[in-house]
Amino acid sequence: MNDLKIIYNDNKPYGIRNLHGFLFLFPGIIKYGRQEERYKRELEEQHELANYLLDCLERKAT
Repeated sequence: MNDLKIIYNDNKPYGIRNLHGFLFLFPGIIKYGRQEERYKRELEEQHELANYLLDCLERKAT
């Protein structure tokens, strides 16, 4: 499963896929006025989750 990769849309994780299609899709994060800190925090958490899931899948495949 070394064909796994994170797909990004506007620098936000969109999903994790392999050659056969998407395995995970991430919910969109909506940016509201005067909520910049919340948006940044949720975006950072989503990046961390995407990297964690990819790492788990890659380790499971070996």
